[in-house]
Amino acid sequence: MDGGCEKRGKQKGLTQEKLGELAEVGDKYISRIETGKADISLSCFIRLVNTLEVSPDYFLQDCLNTDYEIGEEEKQKHISYQTCGEKKTERLLYFLDEMITIIRGGRK
Repeated sequence: MDGGCEKRGKQKGLTQEKLGELAEVGDKYISRIETGKADISLSCFIRLVNTLEVSPDYFLQDCLNTDYEIGEEEKQKHISYQTCGEKKTERLLYFLDEMITIIRGGRK
């Protein structure tokens, strides 16, 4: 999470141990997340976001890749395409692109 966890934890005066306690995560796991040596589950990510009182984009803004293009074949593999159809999938992908733009401060 590109040092955001450690930086925000220090801003709030939290040690790894205290952050882990508040987020219900082990302090060694916090250390491994901060150093990029551990992957993080979505539930743990949400607990850290809530504990550190930041929005998710605080951690994601520097690691989102927006240099991509989704072709027709790839769209059809997307789970939303299979369950919601083409029109809703197009809206979902548009929404995601807009969210990434907002996270990056209006830059595409």
